[in-house]
Amino acid sequence: MRSRFRFDTQRDTSLLSRLSVGILRMMRETPICNRRQLLAAGLAVPFVVRPYGLALALAERSPMLSGTFLQLLTEHRTWREEQWVRLFDAFRRLRLSRVIVQWVISESQPFFASPRAGVVRSPLQMIFELGEKTNIQVIIGLVHDPDYWLRITQPSATVAGYLANRESRIVQLLTEIAPLARNYRSFAGWFMNEEIDDINWHEPAATSVLYSYLQRVSDYLRLALPGAPVAISGFSNAHGTPAQLEVFWRELLSAAPAIGTVLFQDGIGARKLTLENLSQYLRAVRAATDATGRRLWSVVELFEQTGGAPLDSGEFRASAAPFPRVAAQLQVEAAYAS
Repeated sequence: MRSRFRFDTQRDTSLLSRLSVGILRMMRETPICNRRQLLAAGLAVPFVVRPYGLALALAERSPMLSGTFLQLLTEHRTWREEQWVRLFDAFRRLRLSRVIVQWVISESQPFFASPRAGVVRSPLQMIFELGEKTNIQVIIGLVHDPDYWLRITQPSATVAGYLANRESRIVQLLTEIAPLARNYRSFAGWFMNEEIDDINWHEPAATSVLYSYLQRVSDYLRLALPGAPVAISGFSNAHGTPAQLEVFWRELLSAAPAIGTVLFQDGIGARKLTLENLSQYLRAVRAATDATGRRLWSVVELFEQTGGAPLDSGEFRASAAPFPRVAAQLQVEAAYAS
């Protein structure tokens, strides 16, 4: 994951500074860390923002971070209830209104079923319950495959077979988690975590395979729980022009009408885009979502990559981003999220 909410506004223009300093302080408890440590922290991954309409005066109302991603790891299966309570209390104090669980199964390890059913609640149950208690909406991701990025670089016919297998896993997963999700008021929809980029899918054959897969899976999600929103994330490597990105996303959303929201990762922390060209690519995706009647949420990366591709051949490493850079990201993205 490179990235991830929506922009809110508050009358207290100093709140964003206080909130963000608190976020960065938590991240700086381990100033230099690897990706799994960052993700385990929960708060260190990108936040999503919501705009406050077309550009209202930023001087009067500051854009607000309103949610975060949570990536479940093996250690979360043994978390005590008080650990979950502390995490959601931190979310509440940060005034978050939404948490996106990036996945509920990883490498065949489920986070929705407890090994001691009836005695110990699963991580997903705890998240749903605490979401209700804290009035935080919970959006659920599906399957995590650590080999995903390698598999989608194969020839289109091979990728089609891989995605068909992934689709089967998702359909089976839905039969297990949809009955659980419908029991909680905090459940706020589905998240397709494929993280669509502009390098692996630009060839016509690959594009056709992708669009067909997304259409089928998003339709399954809509059928599993009618009325539950469906969101998908994506990012740009600036591989093509903004105009090409607009066409790509307009065609994708037209092919998969069940997808209602695009979460566009700003790529600043992972060095995909820059503050200088970010607005061009955001404007392109916003044009695509407007043309197809969808919503655009902007994902603000709060980290700064310090290692891993393309910087070096080691593992992904990152540290907390300096606040002036985060503030600049927010100013740019406030005008485009919907």
